Amino acid sequence: MIAQLKDGKSMTWSPTATQIMRRIVAASNTDILIFNGPIERPRDRRMIKLLSTRACKPNLFMILVTNGGDPDVAYRIARAMQNHYEKFTVCVSGVCKSAGTLVLLGAHELAFSDHGEIGPLDIQMAKKDDLWGQESGLTVMTALTALYENAQDAFDHFLVSLTTKSGGRITVRTASEVAAKLTQALYSGISEQIDPIHMGEVNRSMAIAKEYGKRLMEKSKNFDEDTLQSLISGYPSHSFVIDKEEAATKFKNVRACTPDEVALLEDLDHVALNTSAGPWVKFISDDILEEDQANAQTQTGTVLEQQGPDGTNTSSAEPVPPEGQAGTASAGGG
Repeated sequence: MIAQLKDGKSMTWSPTATQIMRRIVAASNTDILIFNGPIERPRDRRMIKLLSTRACKPNLFMILVTNGGDPDVAYRIARAMQNHYEKFTVCVSGVCKSAGTLVLLGAHELAFSDHGEIGPLDIQMAKKDDLWGQESGLTVMTALTALYENAQDAFDHFLVSLTTKSGGRITVRTASEVAAKLTQALYSGISEQIDPIHMGEVNRSMAIAKEYGKRLMEKSKNFDEDTLQSLISGYPSHSFVIDKEEAATKFKNVRACTPDEVALLEDLDHVALNTSAGPWVKFISDDILEEDQANAQTQTGTVLEQQGPDGTNTSSAEPVPPEGQAGTASAGGG
């Protein structure tokens, strides 16, 4: 069995992989989809069209490998999966970051391989005055929080130092006024560099993930608002690794891949681990049906070839002796 990649390359399924897929499909009555690549348009429209024209099974096992992409596209894909399947499982087989995390918020269940990792949900934005650069919305919020904390620490330090070292000769009121002026002089130059419009853009971008997550949560019921807020603002970097053990503390339904699922991922090899192997979007379980149909046509053709003009099966008929050599036994001897 050969599955075609988007760029024309192909992957040959081993007989073992075919048997594994048959067992997974039969055991769970599930479609198996692999999505490897960036989450961007028009992939959402293609996915929605594909789902609306196929006979979907009740369940979906989606192998998702991505570095992220457009949150709007991620939401549309996750919503489409929720609308077409009774149970939607995302298999985190390798790297699944950023907008990929938004997709899995729509899943009823997460299945992790030993290599699986997801990431925080903070939105990536175009970096100011940088045509190609990207920055995390969390970076701006973290910088603002750090500025506030440092200014507060400086004010406290000045206040305590003035009141204690003066031996009570400086009142608390006077000390606080002096501490405020010292803190302002120290941090006013930094705070003046903060662009309020950019801050508004950051807040709005972070709100996108939160609002999409809340809508997906209504159907998946696999996490709560505390988990959503933690994914948006609870991690120090956009690339932070969230593995199976940590995901299990945040999502209600998290499991390890079954032996059959692990074997299938091993057969997929790097396609199920690295985004560099993509882009590839395919319902690989359909290959089983296509193979069965091909085998059925081959068997039908063989039967037709074995039938004579009158419809009899020539392959099982007794051989006809040549003319003049009728197969009647002679009576008597001599």
